[in-house]
Amino acid sequence: MRMNNKGFVVEGAIVIGILASLVTVVLWKPITSTLGIGNQPQKQQSTIIKKTEAKPVMYYKDEKGNEHVAMATSSYESNVEASEDRVMTLWQKFKVFIIAIVALCIAFPSFGIWLYTKLRQAQANFKQVVTGIEEAKLAMPKESVDILKTQLSRKMDSTAKTAVKNTVSKLP
Repeated sequence: MRMNNKGFVVEGAIVIGILASLVTVVLWKPITSTLGIGNQPQKQQSTIIKKTEAKPVMYYKDEKGNEHVAMATSSYESNVEASEDRVMTLWQKFKVFIIAIVALCIAFPSFGIWLYTKLRQAQANFKQVVTGIEEAKLAMPKESVDILKTQLSRKMDSTAKTAVKNTVSKLP
């Protein structure tokens, strides 16, 4: 087996690429249909239009003196079929976005490393913000601290509250 200058076995990398391609080709349909993002049939809409026209009734007499109706109410139905493309929901778009990000991280490991460092930076910034708020609370009067806690509690959901509690508990 040959090794390239990165230390990877060339044949192993080729085999992994071929296996990944085969798995993608074979399992693409089940995966996309499970996630709800696959090739979906077009939505067929059938609309029945029922129209009724009312015209004034007019009678006429023939030579024998019998009355006949000249105009009367008429009704008809028409069937209109229209096809619409399915619109992806926000959740389906989010799943496609996550799949694309994961695929990019696998295809380009440097992108994955960059994304991971950005996530770590965001976590560090979050810790700095929480630390700053906790230090500011110590310098504030008790009434202001209560108002701040109330306002922050209204704005945060349960996961954000849990993240703040975890960060506060780890502070020195």
